[in-house]
Amino acid sequence: MFFVSEEFLREYQGADEITQTIDEAVADGEDLFGGDYMTKSEANTGRRDDASNE
Repeated sequence: MFFVSEEFLREYQGADEITQTIDEAVADGEDLFGGDYMTKSEANTGRRDDASNE
């Protein structure tokens, strides 16, 4: 569940063009976090591998 502001809800219900913050912050086709990053699963696997090698 999530909550939205009353202002956003009024705009949404009014069928006006809605500009969301994420649309302004990240252009289409660009990564949100940029560059390579590890998922939590990959990081945990790496930690397990390091621990088993010690």
